[in-house]
Amino acid sequence: MKILNTIVVLLIGFCIPAVSVFGAANIALRMPDVYTYEFNNNQIAKELKLGINDDELGQFVSEFMRHRDSDFQLPIDSREQSEPIFTREEADNMQHYRLLLNRSLFIGLGALAIVLISYIILLWNQEKSKLRSAFKLSILVYLLGQIVTYCCFIIESCRVSLGRHIFPTTMQADCALNGMITSHFIKISLIADTAVSAVLMVIMASITWRISKPKRMFWK
Repeated sequence: MKILNTIVVLLIGFCIPAVSVFGAANIALRMPDVYTYEFNNNQIAKELKLGINDDELGQFVSEFMRHRDSDFQLPIDSREQSEPIFTREEADNMQHYRLLLNRSLFIGLGALAIVLISYIILLWNQEKSKLRSAFKLSILVYLLGQIVTYCCFIIESCRVSLGRHIFPTTMQADCALNGMITSHFIKISLIADTAVSAVLMVIMASITWRISKPKRMFWK
């Protein structure tokens, strides 16, 4: 039983950060807020002469990330140009970007299932103190993960390698997608992910402390 509890504690310690980080990524990168902020900041729609505003462009990307659009391409009648604005290579890269986000969602849901089962095991065995210890471990793992993530962003070689992993298909240097997904966009995305994941960690901490609070014989 002691070995089982130790395994469960470790599972909680590593799975809770996965739930918060991957869950936050799917919230931040599927909703239009990050995109509209970045596009408005750089006036992308005006620069590319799309015939729509930056808010509408952000909504378009968001709808694609939420699978409301099957293909990453603006309708021709919504733009000033008569030719497709995004090349096949750009569309393939966005499909891959969405696929990676889908995989992160499945991993996050799997981690959530493991967390729920682990919580049930510890509560069933009356190991409330171990449950709180497990969550404290998850906070440490979460903080270390955030430090590593930001270090990878700061180190240019790591950032370039990550970009190639997300967008594996070679694109032209002056393509529209390169003007939309910039280093500044990645920075804003990281900040948004950190903010949302921190909120998720606080919510899970509140739930954990409530269900693992020790019973008291006397109350003041």
